[in-house]
Amino acid sequence: MIQDHNSWRVCLSGDTDLNFLIYTATAYGLFDEKDSVWPPAKLFEASAAVVDELKVQWASRWNQTMEYRAHGSQGGSVFVPPFEKVEQPELREALIQAFPSFIRWWQMPAGGQKAMYAWEDKPNISSYVRELEMELGRDHLSFYLNVDLVYGGIREPIEIGEEYMVMPIRGEYMLNKEWWKKKLAARIR
Repeated sequence: MIQDHNSWRVCLSGDTDLNFLIYTATAYGLFDEKDSVWPPAKLFEASAAVVDELKVQWASRWNQTMEYRAHGSQGGSVFVPPFEKVEQPELREALIQAFPSFIRWWQMPAGGQKAMYAWEDKPNISSYVRELEMELGRDHLSFYLNVDLVYGGIREPIEIGEEYMVMPIRGEYMLNKEWWKKKLAARIR
């Protein structure tokens, strides 16, 4: 979390739940090929009918999870094996199948969550806010932004309200000072 004078705060984090959902969708071939960059190959086979049902169930769970995260429910995982809270049977089974390979990758010393930590520090948010303060002639800008980072599955950030965003770890966003300044300026109170 990056903050200054308790007047602004930006939190970038690689959320396990969202990344697990994307991993599962990719592992079952639920995304178009152009959007499935991770894992690098379809890991599980399912009939066309099951895949169609999984797409609907997955999209519903994805939207529910983003809404849950957007409204301040940051603590605790929505997805805890054996996934009893997941009501849709096809999705629950897919999560059960995908979890062991996901968690092995997520907990690797040089991959998954550890790599996400490196991305969390890439944008120089403090510097961008200082520049905005100087440009606007205002000290102590006031805003809050929570950003969940995901490896793949989406091509551009998804904004839900003024205080929450899901963002892919793509250089055109993560490393783009002007993009960040525009997003931060839009949130100034």
